[in-house]
Amino acid sequence: MRDAPDSREQEQETLVYNKKIEGYLAIALSSLVNFANITDVSVASVANISLKDDKLVAFFGIVSFLICFLVISFDRIAFLHKKIDFKELWDGKLEGYMLLFLMVWWIVGVGLSTKANGIGYVALNTYFSSWFSLIMSVYTLDQWTSAKDIISIHELTHLSVTLKYWYMLFIVSLIEVGSAVDVLVVLARGSFTTDGISAYAVLVGAVSAPLAFIAILAHYKLLCCNLKSGGVTELLVAISLFLWWIIAVSLLTEANAIAATIQGTQAACGSDEQSFPGNNLYLALWLGLYSSAKICLEWKAAKARHMSDAMHKISGDDSEVGKGPEANDDVD
Repeated sequence: MRDAPDSREQEQETLVYNKKIEGYLAIALSSLVNFANITDVSVASVANISLKDDKLVAFFGIVSFLICFLVISFDRIAFLHKKIDFKELWDGKLEGYMLLFLMVWWIVGVGLSTKANGIGYVALNTYFSSWFSLIMSVYTLDQWTSAKDIISIHELTHLSVTLKYWYMLFIVSLIEVGSAVDVLVVLARGSFTTDGISAYAVLVGAVSAPLAFIAILAHYKLLCCNLKSGGVTELLVAISLFLWWIIAVSLLTEANAIAATIQGTQAACGSDEQSFPGNNLYLALWLGLYSSAKICLEWKAAKARHMSDAMHKISGDDSEVGKGPEANDDVD
């Protein structure tokens, strides 16, 4: 009689749970919040979703939730786990394809729900849950690729202290210029005037994105230029971009400007002021300023690492030379 409980405990101990479960839980919860806000938690609203309606984007939340719910169920319910260990299917490749699908799924979902004057601005829970679902999909996929030793965000950005912020600046600049173009298109369709400050919003990201991309290529030595890690050119470019983003934030987020708020601005009746739809510009501008500032602040650490590598080469210290950037990851 004593052997039965022991055997059950041994079976329970042999179950290896998915270490990425927190990511799945986060995606599932944010997807459910997204779906609930778009449909107003109403059976009638769900039934009335049509392909011509903005509520079509509700499908992004419910599909994402169901996928994550199934993954969590098969991982945490012992009976299902013994039948199918999802994380081991196709040698774990199925999970990777599924996470890649979720990332692409939410890129499209974010694009549709947070476009200029999109449904994401009706309730900010919809807006932030869309972005959070995308971020957690990328984070969970990064965990999977790291575990499979394929590639990871750390491996892409560990070459320099400033490289991850160059990546951040590049991505934010693309979002900023895309959002600015989207706003201009919406204004043009509504027969509104597109003043100079609106066109300037496009220029902000259009100037920043190529410079950030060149800096990224220079870090990988894929481009012959002086914009190398810890170099004077990197500092000068970073300072120039920092000032560029300060001016942009000052002009574009002031009262009644194109990026004054996330949800847009509405001019008073009879007023000559311009109305702007909700857009991603407000957050994109501040994140662009933050990333450019971090590049300037972390430049000193990048220069210290570069000088340390040079000193090791001069001294002929084989214990450090040849190990690559990983050997100096702890250098501040």
